[in-house]
Amino acid sequence: MAETTFTHYSFREWIAINHDIKPIISENKCFECDGLGRHECECGDEHECRNCDGTGKYKKTITLEEIYSKQLEKDEIILQKWLSRQTRYD
Repeated sequence: MAETTFTHYSFREWIAINHDIKPIISENKCFECDGLGRHECECGDEHECRNCDGTGKYKKTITLEEIYSKQLEKDEIILQKWLSRQTRYD
């Protein structure tokens, strides 16, 4: 049977190893005004959208902590699958 090692890295260790990873910033169409940058109020007047400040877009940032956490989730799934295969063959 092949031997595999698994190393858990703390967030700081992970950052040191993956120093080239940057937060992900995505620009999306505003869901409040449907990307128009304005909306009509109950009285019929048109106003700048407060959610996107009239740009019609908003930015979402995925932090390094979120990227690290998602990677841990993926690694755990892979490890669990590998472990379940190993116990079947023991």
